[in-house]
Amino acid sequence: MRPCTGLLGAAWLFWGWQTGRPVLGALLAAAVELARWRPMRWSLDADDYERIWDLSGIAVLATAILMFSRHNLDTRFAFVQWIPVVYLPMLAAQWFGPRPRLEFATFTWFVRRRVRERARPDGGLDITWASWGLCLLGASAGGRPGFYTGAAALVACALAQVRPRRGAAFAALAVAVYAAVVAAGQATHTGLRELQRRIEGVMTQWTAGLLESGSLGCRTSIGRVGDLRLSDRVVMRVRTETGPVPDRLREGVYRAYRLGTWTGADLRTRSAQDDGAGRWTIDPTGTVRSAMSIEARLGGVEGLLPAPRGVMAVDGLPATLVTACRFGTVRAEGAPAFATYRVEAGGGDGVRAGPEAGDLGPIPPEERGAVGEVIDRLGVRGRPADEVIQSIAAFLARGFRYSTRLKSPADGTGRDLTPIAHFLRTSRAGHCEYFATATVLLLREAGIPARYATGYVLNESHRRGEFIVRERHAHAWCMVHRDGQWVDFDTTPPDWIGADAGGAAGWEALGEFWSRIGFELAARWNALRQDLRWMAGILVALMLWLGRRLLFRRRTAVPASPDAGVGAPEAPGPASPWAAVEERMARAGLGRAPAETPARWLDRVGPHSPAPVDPLRDVAPLAYRAVYDPEGLPPPDRARLGAALDAWLRASKG
Repeated sequence: MRPCTGLLGAAWLFWGWQTGRPVLGALLAAAVELARWRPMRWSLDADDYERIWDLSGIAVLATAILMFSRHNLDTRFAFVQWIPVVYLPMLAAQWFGPRPRLEFATFTWFVRRRVRERARPDGGLDITWASWGLCLLGASAGGRPGFYTGAAALVACALAQVRPRRGAAFAALAVAVYAAVVAAGQATHTGLRELQRRIEGVMTQWTAGLLESGSLGCRTSIGRVGDLRLSDRVVMRVRTETGPVPDRLREGVYRAYRLGTWTGADLRTRSAQDDGAGRWTIDPTGTVRSAMSIEARLGGVEGLLPAPRGVMAVDGLPATLVTACRFGTVRAEGAPAFATYRVEAGGGDGVRAGPEAGDLGPIPPEERGAVGEVIDRLGVRGRPADEVIQSIAAFLARGFRYSTRLKSPADGTGRDLTPIAHFLRTSRAGHCEYFATATVLLLREAGIPARYATGYVLNESHRRGEFIVRERHAHAWCMVHRDGQWVDFDTTPPDWIGADAGGAAGWEALGEFWSRIGFELAARWNALRQDLRWMAGILVALMLWLGRRLLFRRRTAVPASPDAGVGAPEAPGPASPWAAVEERMARAGLGRAPAETPARWLDRVGPHSPAPVDPLRDVAPLAYRAVYDPEGLPPPDRARLGAALDAWLRASKG
């Protein structure tokens, strides 16, 4: 049983409404409904149906590769939306072809060979209802209001068509039950949406309260002892295009410190505008002053994206969501482990949040003694910001040195100091995390808003306009609010880069070589993944080639004439009159299996034959005698055979 008149067309109209393509939906609805009164049929055989199914599968694969290679959530919903359109040729083949039902072997490659070895079975599958269901599936990915109501109405129409005929009382009861189910479903749907909205509101408030105690954090190496020098593993390659070259790429910004861990990352974000092609616009109003392309291993914490200050747009990043934080950082959700993207930046710092209470502390209780002692010694409490900054910079530049080989922070009196207190009072040696943390705490103790920032420096030029970034180029520094804006304030001694690069053993140099090789391979694979659309194009070209074979294949048929079958005995093969009959049947999808006798074949195809097969049953023995009997047929039998076959061929054309 097929959908009643108008039901399949209504499904296509519903699909067009929900997916935002009403014109296309209306055209497809008109096409499928007008097909009910089609005056013509396509001449398709079993091989043609199989080719159309294969073409649909190739189209689905090509569409999936094109959509999913962009790593965008919207494109994956779009893939679901287009599924009913991709399988529309299969529906058209059934509606316009000679068979009301398609053989099950059409849809399974595994069974096709076995089916060809014997007669094709009767029966099959009507895919009209499947097409109707695909329309509802595609509409569900549209995300537009009214889907539940429209889907419920279409399902009600379908149930009304297939309902059992049991009287008016049963019909009324069925309508009441269905209405109750739909109402309960609508109430549940509405309640779940409201519950989701409330949970999101509560979670937003709760996570905003975590800004100071934060679940998003940066665990430093402060307090660890031994050799802490990072490796030469390549993690990023930066190519500058226009504008000035930044000295560093910022990744994370934090403002709450306790026991070697910085927390309080900004959880209040703003989604970037996505154009659907991988370009994420963060600030559409500014002026672009610089641009660069970045190839990076995106293994950072919480999806933080290395980027210069003042990011305005990120282009070519395959991610499901990109958000801009108030602290000036950028987060990418659903991004791959390795990505290539382009960054456009303006002249600002990219920070949308001014000084807040958290930017002034509180100072951890275990650090107050050492930090307060330094500020008291400098005598900068209550002094102007520029004077405080200069004093702290001068203090950390005198007698402090950069080192990644640290010892336990004990003061020799049996009382252990905190790592920062040991750094300020005793050792005066540490890596960038010590200098940045101490600077932030000292500024806050003096009443100056400050934050802790992490990222990478750009100092290893590979070739003109290109920089190589390694693990040891990871850096931490301070951001201080000065003259109405946030500026970078780096107190780490400038010789830290050379100190980290020196002393590489031979095996470390070999490891660096393999790191470069691994990075290049990852970059090439990423480029291949980005070019999967070309692979999709190849699949589309293959699909068109198969379609050409399907639509423009030459069909050879022997024309019948009044003298057909009269004269010399026929030779075996496709030139015989009987071969013309079999060819005409095959074009109607009624081909004879290799192991099937003519009598059994005519019995099977008789109800579907384009002309009555009784005359063929009478002359079938004569046709095979004409082909295989060495003595041939007598002239009367040859005339009878030719006349019967010629009459059937003319009747089948009508």
